[in-house]
Amino acid sequence: MVEERPLGVDKVALPGRGRLSGQRSQQQKQRWFRRALRWRAGLEATISTLKHPFSMARAMYKGDEGFQRYVGWSVITKNLFSMARWQERRKKKREKHAQGDTVLGATAQANP
Repeated sequence: MVEERPLGVDKVALPGRGRLSGQRSQQQKQRWFRRALRWRAGLEATISTLKHPFSMARAMYKGDEGFQRYVGWSVITKNLFSMARWQERRKKKREKHAQGDTVLGATAQANP
C-alpha cells in the first residue's frame, strides 16, 4: 500500500485478509473505510452490469482512445436504459394512481 501514496491516493480501502493486526482492525472499523467498501461494491455491480447485458466483456476498438470510446458508449447505453426504466415505472405509477381515482370517484357517485 505504500506505492499508492506518490500517486495521490490518500486512503486505501482494501480489506485485509486473514488475521488482522490491532491497527488494521481499527482502520477497517472507521467510517471512511466502511463507506469506501460500500462504494466499491456498488461500483463492482455497475461494472458487472456494463460487462454482461451490454456486451462490454471485450472491447473491439483498438488502442487507448478506442477503449475510452467503447467504455463511453457502453455507459451512455446503460444510462439510456436506466432512464427508460425510470420513465416506464413512473408511467405505471401514474396509471395506477389514475385508476384508483377513477374507481373511488365511481363508487362515490354511485352511493350518494
